[in-house]
Amino acid sequence: MKYFHGTKNGSFKTLMRNQAHTSPGVAVPELETRNAIYLTPSYEFALAQAIKTQGTTRIGYTDHQIVLDMSLYNPEEDVYVYEINSEVIDNLPKEKVTRSHDGFQYVIDADELSILHRHACKANEVERYYKLIDWKDYNREKDSGLKVK
Repeated sequence: MKYFHGTKNGSFKTLMRNQAHTSPGVAVPELETRNAIYLTPSYEFALAQAIKTQGTTRIGYTDHQIVLDMSLYNPEEDVYVYEINSEVIDNLPKEKVTRSHDGFQYVIDADELSILHRHACKANEVERYYKLIDWKDYNREKDSGLKVK
């Protein structure tokens, strides 16, 4: 299995432990706010993570929709998906690797991981895999009872 990490930062030499944060007033499972390294087995999901804008971004795992502030989204922005050698993860003690409830993320309790490959692309590559929806439109349709598709 391959593991990926998406970010706007293209200068990583290794992946380092990082404290995850949420937007004020947004409740998420404790697992998603650890001081750890977050990986996913999905290149597409890592790419979705890389294009997130400031504020709250909702990434739909099953509906392949990303709800974000489109006024802050730059389709020409450089983003990066780092690939991690699966053997590195497989050789960690089992208690250091936790799979999230949704199965799309792995929380790695390690200080640092070596990078196998850095994939550089433009943010708009995500549009091959996900439909982007502006928060304003999403909230308007949600409030009216309509379902966003």
